[in-house]
Amino acid sequence: MNQRLQPPSFSREAAGSGVEISVSDVRQQIYLADPSSGTGSPSCCELGSAFHRLIASLLNSSLSELSTIFSGASVDDWSAELRDFGYRRELGPFLVGNAAALHGRGDAVMNLWAAVNEATHWLAELFWDHRQRQLRDGKRFNPCELANWFQAEVPLRLELTDAAWTQPVILKGVADSVLSLPGGRRCVIEYKLGKTAPQADLCQTTLYHQMLNDAGNSSLAVIGFLPKRSERLIEGDQIGDLQQQLKTLIGKLAGVDRPRVAPLPQRKPAPTATPVVSTSNPTTEADVQSIAKRLKAALNEADCESNFVGEPIIGPTFIRFTVNPARGVSPKKYLSIGDLLQIRLQSNRPPVIQTGAAITIDVQRPDRQFVAWDDIDLPASDPLHGCAKVLVGVGLDGKVRTADLADTTCSHLLVAGVSGSGKSEWLRTAVAGLIATNTPEQLQLVAIDPKRVAFHDLQGSPYLRCPVVFPGDADADIIAVLDELIEEMEERYASLDGCASLAEWINRHGKPVPRIVCVCDEYADIMLASTKQQKTIESRITRLGSKGRACGIHLILATQQPSRRTITGPIQSNLPGRVGLTMTSATESRMLFEQRGAEDLLMKGDLMFKDIGAPQRYQAVYLSDDQRRAIYLSSTRNVPTP
Repeated sequence: MNQRLQPPSFSREAAGSGVEISVSDVRQQIYLADPSSGTGSPSCCELGSAFHRLIASLLNSSLSELSTIFSGASVDDWSAELRDFGYRRELGPFLVGNAAALHGRGDAVMNLWAAVNEATHWLAELFWDHRQRQLRDGKRFNPCELANWFQAEVPLRLELTDAAWTQPVILKGVADSVLSLPGGRRCVIEYKLGKTAPQADLCQTTLYHQMLNDAGNSSLAVIGFLPKRSERLIEGDQIGDLQQQLKTLIGKLAGVDRPRVAPLPQRKPAPTATPVVSTSNPTTEADVQSIAKRLKAALNEADCESNFVGEPIIGPTFIRFTVNPARGVSPKKYLSIGDLLQIRLQSNRPPVIQTGAAITIDVQRPDRQFVAWDDIDLPASDPLHGCAKVLVGVGLDGKVRTADLADTTCSHLLVAGVSGSGKSEWLRTAVAGLIATNTPEQLQLVAIDPKRVAFHDLQGSPYLRCPVVFPGDADADIIAVLDELIEEMEERYASLDGCASLAEWINRHGKPVPRIVCVCDEYADIMLASTKQQKTIESRITRLGSKGRACGIHLILATQQPSRRTITGPIQSNLPGRVGLTMTSATESRMLFEQRGAEDLLMKGDLMFKDIGAPQRYQAVYLSDDQRRAIYLSSTRNVPTP
């Protein structure tokens, strides 16, 4: 393997002409191939960035600041001072400035605080050991000496060449930290906050090690705060094989392999992928190559010259192409060429284009497939708690995605989609999934149906807390229904007896308490009454949204057209989970997801789901009318317990 490393100053100047690819691109492809997660709780980009800034800020402190921090008599004293200093300088201002965005993410913020405690203790131990070494050598303790060995956010660049490649590849990336020890030994360090992908993390750090390597005089470390600290140190001579495998992958991603008969092979479905119901002949490799050729030509026509990154991924509804823009092409430009791509690809709707760590273009399949209820595995049900997971859909990896109502990130759901998008079908299937994984002792439903057709089949179900509410009927009082839920919520809080949640109470007492899920189709209809009634309903929805999760009361509200009149600020902030099917405009998509894209979905259950991070695309599960009626009237769960 021939490689030329930039000087130790980590210059950003080009190492030569060639195809540029980032370490993030490589990590993303490895994660897509093996999306298994490590331990810990999920984090989000904003909290992860704040965590990185805090560590960098501590290491960049002045000599007087560090001397004050390290004036204590023990490691614990140093750790406490580091933590307090980091909070005053970085974390506190971040939390205050982002209070609105972090609303409803209390668990994630608490995990961040626990990780900060672990990180500051880790740094205190490093400085304490350094102090002991300096004292043994007869030197005066100078904390800046160790701090200066760390470089944060280090840009790295490496040119790779291979006889089997058509041109060099320029690998670029930014390492979280590089530790340069006396004698020339260096270590690249990656900090991971929250739930991680161990294989992707290791490969990412291995690439930084390779970019840093000089005569094998370096090592790598992956330090995770989950929020408990975990460390993995690997010496340079242990990862040669992995580096060679990564080089092969880089060549494929950059598209510099020698031309082959099939330059864009189809990514074959994994053996465990969810079976689907096909409506026509299946897409062939030749079909994918033809689409790829037309897509590349259309991108060039739009002055968005691009290279394909990796292989196209075929989902039930669309084919996903990942592209890398040529030098000088702005990623934002891709968001404005959907109409042209639709014409050139002869598809029913513009492709969904998303930018971020990579640019993805989702092209409509010529043979759309639908995911059948009988072919999916429902989430497991606990014999005591039941199951709080709502069926969302099936992803590109063939795996079922659920929204856990017991989690603060999706404790309540807001659903939107135009007529024909599959919104009501999605709601009915979500209800069926909850019924199939719970008993009537574990789940109670409150159904509000302004259209009078969404939940008609639920009538007579043993899971109903009260008869289906049809607004407009003489005896239908929506406000009374919501008031009854609020009353139940307050009674549950009074009965928790010191427990932090309903789940904790159930564990302590060993008997089930039903989770209550209130489902409302066409929520906008009940909000378009008088201003007084609108404010009354909004106040009750807001109250249930802000307090309901801990005591097991949840809301799933759906509307055809999300607007500021029906989805007000308080409702938006208290219903964190979002399910978006096809919408009429980019404005409505932004209303739900804060970004465009849902207006280009392909109807009939094609959807996006968002809890933390960017929205992801899924295909809803198809449940026949007869199957749904049978599930609704069942009185026992339909999945085995662990």
